[in-house]
Amino acid sequence: MGVAGTTLRPGGLDLTEYLLGFGNFKSGNRVLDAGCGLGATLHYLATTGHVAAVGIDSSITMLAAARPQSGGAALVCAALERMPFRAASFDGIICECVLSQTAASEVLVEFHRVLCADGLLLVSDLYRREPVSASCPAPDDQLPTRRQVETMLKNAGFTVEHWEDQSGHLKQLAFQLIMESGQDGENLCGWLGDGKFRTTGADSGGTPIGYHLLVARRDAA
Repeated sequence: MGVAGTTLRPGGLDLTEYLLGFGNFKSGNRVLDAGCGLGATLHYLATTGHVAAVGIDSSITMLAAARPQSGGAALVCAALERMPFRAASFDGIICECVLSQTAASEVLVEFHRVLCADGLLLVSDLYRREPVSASCPAPDDQLPTRRQVETMLKNAGFTVEHWEDQSGHLKQLAFQLIMESGQDGENLCGWLGDGKFRTTGADSGGTPIGYHLLVARRDAA
């Protein structure tokens, strides 16, 4: 198994544990792992807490691999933009290194719909640490800045309660991948979004890619 293990994201389960600590979920709470992948977070929830966890992912292959370690959690194959859950189904949602790969504005509206009033959204993901200059505008597939992420959340009916830059984990994972695979940094751009995003390169108009976590609360109204 590679350096990313079954988490496929910077920070691994240590960052997952830290992020879930902000949720302070109680026994019996329903928590959705949005983009559950290989099921590492579902396994963590099953072995460390008493929440009722549900995993959703658009890849049936990922879900099949996740099932053995899901701790009996329900697994659903569907796109996050159109989730087959009733309104107010969950007390919390955790979404790790997935939102930036979706139609984020649509997904956040869905998150708002399926969360209970006052429910918590926990996110870790890539973001653009500096705005692209006016002389070099961002392409349509460019990562959002912090301000843009917070605007999308506000528009979807969330209030951001906490934001942290965790870019050190991204740098650490990139370094580990280089050491393990022998790839250079340019080839690792594929890991950062199928080659769409550049981590460096003033000559090419690239902007620094960062990694963040945030906690947002669903507005009660």
